[in-house]
Amino acid sequence: MQFAASTASLIPNVEIFVFYPCSAISSLFFLQQGLGKLDENPILPGLHTRVSMHDCISDGFREFFFRQMRSQTAVIAGRIMNTSHAIEGAILDELLEEWKMEHIFAVGPLNPGTAVNGEHHEDECVQWLDQQPTASVIYVSFGTTSTVSSEQLRELAAGLAASDQRFLWVLRDADRCDVFAAGPDARHVDQEAWTELEEILKRVGEKGKVVQGWAPQMEILAHPSTGGFISHCGWNSLMEAAGMGVPILAWPMHSDQPINAELVTTVLRTGMWIREWGDRGEMVTAAKIKEAITRLMTGEEGKEVTRRAREIGQKLRAAVDDGGCSKDDLDGFIARVSRP
Repeated sequence: MQFAASTASLIPNVEIFVFYPCSAISSLFFLQQGLGKLDENPILPGLHTRVSMHDCISDGFREFFFRQMRSQTAVIAGRIMNTSHAIEGAILDELLEEWKMEHIFAVGPLNPGTAVNGEHHEDECVQWLDQQPTASVIYVSFGTTSTVSSEQLRELAAGLAASDQRFLWVLRDADRCDVFAAGPDARHVDQEAWTELEEILKRVGEKGKVVQGWAPQMEILAHPSTGGFISHCGWNSLMEAAGMGVPILAWPMHSDQPINAELVTTVLRTGMWIREWGDRGEMVTAAKIKEAITRLMTGEEGKEVTRRAREIGQKLRAAVDDGGCSKDDLDGFIARVSRP
């Protein structure tokens, strides 16, 4: 939406601040790759990634992205980001250098406070979680724009069933939509696949719950029964999980998700791969899904990842309290825009 900033900049005495809902690492990654800086150098010291912009987004969107960057004429006074120095401090410092800016206000996580305060609606998901043991449930959700084929859905269902772990799976139309495809066929699973899926899940019984449609994700992640999250690694989902101290099984699909997964698995060490980005063209088998769930929920590596996730959760909650780095940045932004 660069045109909006350019138009606003024509108004006398107006300062332009741009809001970034994405991670700092994805902003740095796309900027450096667009400038050709990642050909020989790591995005951060020690972080060499095989992720490429060409693999993450379609050609049309990439052209749009760079066209927007080239058309930027407004002088930007600062940027507001849904992240925190508590988890991306070094990356934010790199962005300040790249953007040659004085102000980046890292005010995240921008999550609703109701789940944090222990309040929840009488939702069927929450009621089901109330009946489960502490940290025993693996939550599965791929956001609103991710791609999962009919065959992959069957493998995921079989893997969840074989893991013998409790699970809550939110299955929406988005899970049957390919962002790189067009037309009605990209949005639907064939009836045969759905029948097989239902048969697999019937065998699980009370250990698993599948919800078709919307579910209160923040309340699910905040619930003490939730012990892990199979995620596409969209930034909103990752920030919500991080704030609640929930470890991730990373399954990135497109866009900023692969580099976000690198942040979680390599930098923060609050997650583990269920499918690495280099294997994105391969089917994730039920056996591999079962193995990843078992490692996270019962293995020694999973215990360490869970410990780290809880530690990061504490840091993020402290960041938005009085005296925390995110609260300070928010106060600084308000002071900047409200000064005489």
